[in-house]
Amino acid sequence: MDWLFVGMIGLCMGSFVAVLFVRIPQSENLFTRSHCITCGARLCFYHLVPLLSFAFLRGKCAFCHQNISPFYPILEFFGMSISLALFWRFGFSSEYIILLILFAIMLAASTIDWQHERVSGALLFCGLILAYFYLLYIDSVYAILHSLDVVGAVALLSVMLYSFTGRKSIGDGDIVAIALSSAILGSQYNYLALFLASSMALLSLLCVQRQRIAFIPFLSIATFMVLFWIP
Repeated sequence: MDWLFVGMIGLCMGSFVAVLFVRIPQSENLFTRSHCITCGARLCFYHLVPLLSFAFLRGKCAFCHQNISPFYPILEFFGMSISLALFWRFGFSSEYIILLILFAIMLAASTIDWQHERVSGALLFCGLILAYFYLLYIDSVYAILHSLDVVGAVALLSVMLYSFTGRKSIGDGDIVAIALSSAILGSQYNYLALFLASSMALLSLLCVQRQRIAFIPFLSIATFMVLFWIP
């Protein structure tokens, strides 16, 4: 029963992440009623059941019958998977709840960055503030300072690259995302997450042969991986 409940929480979280993914790039109000993005028809509650509604509607809007983006069920599935993994690692605790919210924010920021090549700095900053308050609650202000060492190093690297190349190689939003990752992992492991994320991003960049690629998705994956390696 616990696993079922936690899975449902994750599905709801993934559904909300899908709302963030659609509405933030359009600068749309997050608190208006759900509606079809094609015809604008307001959706009923039975159109919004995570995973099941998409399956019953066969991936089409109940009103205009246009295809629904597969991102909705994909993000709902990811939300469920993250929730179950965190529950397995931490149990139903305050740590589980805070980390679920933080990874929801990172998942939303990752999908927006990947799809639109746009970083939602406000969303990441909200997550960072929550993470710092939690660090104050479980530790002290020194925990926040220790988590900022990698952020300082990346910011310094960004300034150096800009002075040599005349162009911004590391975005401000990426630095906020790194700060959030550092707050989640702590100073002992944040360099490992940054190394893994950079390696995956570089490999992907070489494979797709592009000049730039979204970094936050790789940082989110690396942060999640390292979190489960911490003893």
